[in-house]
Amino acid sequence: MNSDSRLILSELANGNSRIVGFLFDKYYHSLCRYAYSMIHNLEESRDLVQEVYLKIWERRMLLPSNVDIENYLYRAVKNGCLDYLKSAKVRQTDKAAIPENLLLVVEDQSDPKELENLRNTISEAVNSLPKTTHQIYQMHRTQGIKYREIAEELNISIKTVEKHMSAALKHLRTTYYLYRRGVEGFVQ
Repeated sequence: MNSDSRLILSELANGNSRIVGFLFDKYYHSLCRYAYSMIHNLEESRDLVQEVYLKIWERRMLLPSNVDIENYLYRAVKNGCLDYLKSAKVRQTDKAAIPENLLLVVEDQSDPKELENLRNTISEAVNSLPKTTHQIYQMHRTQGIKYREIAEELNISIKTVEKHMSAALKHLRTTYYLYRRGVEGFVQ
């Protein structure tokens, strides 16, 4: 363990919340990519990494004082991914669904104006989805509701939910592709 890790752990134990911000700034994107490489779902990867940071803060007094903080973060994310894979019934359509790494690409943009343009474009694309497709997409992606629960709530089959999600994701992939190619006015 290096002296930086000792200092970080000491500051965490003393309740210095800025250390969590420092760790977030330093490792968040790489931890998200690491999680994504394991579970192939960006939304879940981001949630999982954020949960790791939250747990570190909540358990700051219990963290071992002789641990390398970077290794600890990666190990915590790996364990979280393994738990996710064990408990989640990941559908094949979700694995290959949209360019989930889109948000990582968006966040890595150096130009804030470009970032805002892409976010607006994606938002317009989501809002342009047909009513039922939009509703199902929002229920699943934004609210985290499982396909089975959506089907029950809307009184439709799981296959219908899958069909709507597939259409939504295809539309978002196309929107992203056209955006990257610089095509104007492509959101329908």
